[in-house]
Amino acid sequence: MIKHLIFSVFLLFFALALGADAKIIYVNNMIGDDASRGLREDPTTDRSGPVKTIQRALELAGSSDTIMLASNAEPYRESVSLCGLRNSGTSTLPFRIVGNGATLDGTQPISPLAWRHYEGHVFRFRPPLFSTLQLFVSGRPIKRVPVDASGEFGGPQKTLKKLEWCLVDGYVYLCLEKGFAPVDYDLTYSALKTGITARHVRHVVIENVTVQGYHVDGIHVQGRVKDLVLLNTTTRGCGRAGMAVGSAEVRLERVLSGNNGEAQLLTLPDCKVEIVGSDLMGNTAPAWVASMSGYLGEVDDLYESCQVYVDKKRIWKPFRDLLPDGKIEF
Repeated sequence: MIKHLIFSVFLLFFALALGADAKIIYVNNMIGDDASRGLREDPTTDRSGPVKTIQRALELAGSSDTIMLASNAEPYRESVSLCGLRNSGTSTLPFRIVGNGATLDGTQPISPLAWRHYEGHVFRFRPPLFSTLQLFVSGRPIKRVPVDASGEFGGPQKTLKKLEWCLVDGYVYLCLEKGFAPVDYDLTYSALKTGITARHVRHVVIENVTVQGYHVDGIHVQGRVKDLVLLNTTTRGCGRAGMAVGSAEVRLERVLSGNNGEAQLLTLPDCKVEIVGSDLMGNTAPAWVASMSGYLGEVDDLYESCQVYVDKKRIWKPFRDLLPDGKIEF
């Protein structure tokens, strides 16, 4: 009994010590400098001003710190990773990334010189990565036409309608409007792999941020993650999923996810996801997809392994759409 009491007191003092040392690290991708320490919101002569990148802030951070992003017109164009004790918090003082409405964007422009005329109104280019690609015009994803397993469907020029695209043998084929060329459009593609990756962290809150245009997932949480909360967060226009969760406990609160390639929420084995007041749109892909990747058991057991709750109610099968009021369409 005394040993338990001593241990409890030790944990209390440990938590208080973390709280006493917790700090805010400021990030500003317009006026920041990664040679600075991030302790002040504005630039200073002693280099205590904001850093430029989120990843640098995570490298400087300690347990229970807050990463405070400045929201600028220019998105943060980077992939960031949270890992281990330095990027973790406690149940009473979580590690936080506060976006203030900032956007992480994984897209890159396609040079007009990269395109080659194919036939008719169809042009093509070869991206460096293409398995879960997304293509955008003026920042908006455009419709991808699926191709059968053989890759033969009569030729792209005979199938695509204007501003539709497909992927054949590693090439993107895009049908343009009559009389237009690639130089006439603001064309971008999903280039960076994943927006935010979290592994081996505990008690983390990511809030008020938009993650968009990544090649695979907007947010990927996997590997002994406990108590990670996505709050007022938007994930959109990513090649595979807005959010992917495996071997982790995650809470989605007031999350909006849509226009992603294969799923708005992709669950991998051994996870628990609580969803509250969120909108997972079934517009381009189902709201929830359970992946068998790496799972060797029976299909029914997979859904036992992937625990998904909507407003505290256990859901036993994937659903097509989820509205903010908790209404589910299967």
